[in-house]
Formats: sequence, structure tokens, C-alpha cells
Amino acid sequence: MYAARLLLLATIGFTACNNGQTEETGIDDPLQEDKDGDGYVMADDCNDQNESIYPGAPELCEEPLVDSNCDGVTGGLDGDEDGFRACDDCDDTDDTIFPNAVEICDTVDNDCDGQIDDDDDNLDASTANTYYLDTDDDSFGDPEQPVIACSLPEGASLNDEDCKDDDVLIHPDAEEICDLVDNNCDGFADRNDEDLLVSDEDPVCYPDSDGDGYGPTGVEGIHTCYCVDDEADKTGDCDDDSDISHPDAEFQTKPSKSGDWDHNCDGTEETEYQTKGTGCLLSSATKACVTTTGFLGKTPIDCGETASYLTACTLMKGSTGPYCESTEETRTQACR
Repeated sequence: MYAARLLLLATIGFTACNNGQTEETGIDDPLQEDKDGDGYVMADDCNDQNESIYPGAPELCEEPLVDSNCDGVTGGLDGDEDGFRACDDCDDTDDTIFPNAVEICDTVDNDCDGQIDDDDDNLDASTANTYYLDTDDDSFGDPEQPVIACSLPEGASLNDEDCKDDDVLIHPDAEEICDLVDNNCDGFADRNDEDLLVSDEDPVCYPDSDGDGYGPTGVEGIHTCYCVDDEADKTGDCDDDSDISHPDAEFQTKPSKSGDWDHNCDGTEETEYQTKGTGCLLSSATKACVTTTGFLGKTPIDCGETASYLTACTLMKGSTGPYCESTEETRTQACR
């Protein structure tokens, strides 16, 4: 080192006698010359004759040991006292960094193996974060598939809120629609979810106490996905305590529980049998039976009343000639 300094002083003296310039380079100040081409001029380089010696150069462990990085100490010293010589240590200023140290998540090569954080197989997983696999790429992770890493890897999410990670349309920010699926992962599906979004195609359901498929007139319905057992998707029932009374009702032989015969809820009582039966007569002109089917005797027959009903008149042959034979049955007047 001293020899180098003496050489430097001699060179400076020679330069002064040479009008401030070197004959070889023409540089006014030889201290600004980089003779070994290592990127450092003589003023900053502790050995400008050796390109492997300069500030910041790696310290080498080969004998004889030299001060390769110009810090005043040779490569054989342990500057941070971590048990490893500077030439073996990738950072001899930090006693937590040395070969075989524990690799942790800190963006530093702690164990000097050239690998950092997630790229190092020796990473201490307890220092890492927990992420969750996001297979469908909807920004929500699968709680059943955690991913341990220092930083968020591709294909993973910060959260574990996805209830179906193979469907991009199902996640906590999705709209709940009528499809029998919990779209927004809140634990409720379709009409059981207060956040349900219904469409014009979805039904309006009305209470249907008698189960006849019609809700009572004037009752407000629920616009939802589907109707349950005690609901109907139609309204207009005039007696929701009687399953024989509703807008599509057939003729009935008994009234509703309220005693009403208007079973089809149109505001009127319509009788099923409205004709009066005539006698079963033989036409002398045509030799055919002439008759009108219907109730015999008193007419009209009121709703629920029972009477004899002529159903047919048949031409018969007797010993004295043809005659007409009637067919009758007992019927109850039905209404709606």
C-alpha cells in the first residue's frame, strides 16, 4: 500500500514537471485516470493496476488475501462477526445474512444461495402470508385451497370468500338471480336471499290457503323466483277457504263453505242444467220419438236440488206397434 502511494506521489511530481499533463494520456490530473479500466479512477481505486480491485468488488478467499473492495480490510476478515469471512458472506455488513441463515420474506437473499423469498426452497413458511387459489379468476379465493407465499402469486387472491371457485359468475359481488344457486355466496339462494334480483319472467306469488292454484282477490303478492306449496302464481279467488271455488272452477253440486254457489268467481250463479224435459212422445207423422232432455216436473231446478232427469227417448217395437220408452235418472242441479 505504501509503495503504491509513493508511486502515486512520484507520478504527481512528474506530472508537475511536465506542465500538468501526462505524455501518454493528455489528462491534466493523473488521479482522474483509470489505468486498469475497472470503472474507477486512480483517486478512488486503491489499486489502479488491477482491474479486479476497486470499491465494492467481491472479496476473494484465495490466498494471498487482498483488500479487493478497497475498504481497508482483507477478504479473510469477518466484518459483521456472523461467523463467516467477508469472502464467504454475501453481505458482511449484516450479521443476519450469511450462508445457511434462515431465508425469510424480506426481499433479501438471507442465506446467500442466490435465491430470494418465494424462489428459495429453504424459505421459512412462518414468515410468509396466506393467500387463496383463485381458479376462476374472479378476484375471490377458495377457502379450501390456501397458498403460502411471501407475495401474492398469479392465480391467487388475498381473500377466501369464493363459495364456488370454478365459476366466474359466482362470488360475493355477484347478483343473486333465480337459478337455484347461491350466486353471491351469502348462504342464501333465490327467494331466500333478500338481495334477490328478479326479472319480468319470474312469477308473482300470492297466498293460497285452499291450494286450488289461485290467491284471493285484492291480496298483494311477492315477486320472486317460484311459488311454494301454500302460494299460487294467479289471483282472483273469491273464496280462499274452499278449493272448489276459483276462476277455473267446474260446476259443483254443493256450495262453498260460505254457502255461495258462485264457484267460478264471476259474480253470477250459473246452473249446469237449464232445459226442461218434455215427455217421450211418438210422432204419428214420422214414426219417431220426439222429446227434449232435461229435468221433469218443476223448473227451474235450484242449485243443489235433486230431481228426475230425462236423458233419452228410445223407439221400441211392441206387439201393438212402435212406442217410445224414456230413460230417466236422478240428478242434482250443479252450479258455478
